[in-house]
Amino acid sequence: MLHCYKVTMLQKSPYYCLGLVDYVKSHGDRPMTITWAMQNRIPGFILDKAQKMAVG
Repeated sequence: MLHCYKVTMLQKSPYYCLGLVDYVKSHGDRPMTITWAMQNRIPGFILDKAQKMAVG
């Protein structure tokens, strides 16, 4: 897994590069929905962080 950082004007915004994906399907427009299949599983520690952030 790659640890990447996107730099904004005053701070770094961390994000994780989770690897390659394969196109599955797409439909609609404005907004368009795209379904991707990840080639690797999302690591547990990222899922834990995402769940904590979703709860508040």
